[in-house]
Formats: sequence, C-alpha cells, structure tokens
Amino acid sequence: KYFELGNQSNEIIDKWNVVVTEFLQKNDAIFEVMPVCIRNFNSIVSFRIKSPVTQQYYTKEILSEIRNFLVLEDVFYLNEKVKISIGQPVEFENGAFLRVAIGAKNIIDIIENQDSLDTDIFILEQIKNKVYQLANISCNA
Repeated sequence: KYFELGNQSNEIIDKWNVVVTEFLQKNDAIFEVMPVCIRNFNSIVSFRIKSPVTQQYYTKEILSEIRNFLVLEDVFYLNEKVKISIGQPVEFENGAFLRVAIGAKNIIDIIENQDSLDTDIFILEQIKNKVYQLANISCNA
C-alpha cells in the first residue's frame, strides 16, 4: 500500500517533519533539533534535550529514563490508556539524543483515516512534561 502512494507519502512526511520540527523549535528552552546532516531522513527528527534548570544537555542515561517512562507507563490519549513508542536514545561523541519517526503505517493511517498529526504533538508534549517533571518545575506551556 505504501509504495502505491507515490509522491503523496513524501508530502505527508514533509508536512510531519515541519510540524514536529516547529514544535521542538517553539520549545527551544529544552529541545534542540539536531542538524540535518545527523538527521538524514525527513521521516526521522533527532533532537537533544536540556534541563530547564541548568541548560545542560541530558545524558543517555537520563534520556533512557524519559524514554522508559514513555514506553512503560500508561497515559491517557483520547480517553484511552495508551503506551507511547519511541526509539532508544542515541549516544554520539558530544552527548546523546532522542528520535521520533513517522513510518509507513502512520502515513497510510493519515491518508485512509484522515488522521491529523495530533498524536505526534501529544507524544512530544509527553516528553516535554516528563522533562519538566524531572526538573521539578510546573509545565505551564
């Protein structure tokens, strides 16, 4: 199904990339989008997270804690308990980062069900909330 979509899939990937990147850039007190040379694909957005208190980038260990919270704890989305799925933190010479991605199934769901990208924003909001929770700061945004 995905390969039959042709250019329509690229349009959705590009739109998704803009929505995700803009969210991260609007919340630049804690998020930093990785340079394009590290991201490689429009279907993957890599980003670093920094403490809202110290402005120090989180280590792979702290990013693992954030990721584990997301994938292990139930959260409510559209009145349903759900688990969030994101990849493991990636370590590199200057620190570590997380990645979010859009896959073929997501793209097909968007087309067939006229889904919005609200789910992706919800996931990023959950990451943001966990960052502020770790810092013991109320997240009012």
